[in-house]
Amino acid sequence: RGKAAAQLLQNEIKLLCEVMQKHGTKVEKDGKEMVQMNFKELFELYKVISNKLVGLLLRARKYNLVEFEGEMLYQGRDDGVLITMDPLINIDNINFEA
Repeated sequence: RGKAAAQLLQNEIKLLCEVMQKHGTKVEKDGKEMVQMNFKELFELYKVISNKLVGLLLRARKYNLVEFEGEMLYQGRDDGVLITMDPLINIDNINFEA
């Protein structure tokens, strides 16, 4: 049961990365091309998919898939916080062993 739950979480993180790759804006950060969205945009897009966005973002950050400032994100207060990820991440090859 634990393995099935872990696999479900990994699939949801992959979906989050796909949404950001598809809908994010490409920007240059520290000389590297990245994809960025503010939390409000991502929240509005993602609420149709899942009500677990903040938890998924925290897990994705744990695996170095996304970056954002702060320890927690709150709707309203953190709408302008930028969520950033590398657009070249191969979603099928993400290593969840971190």
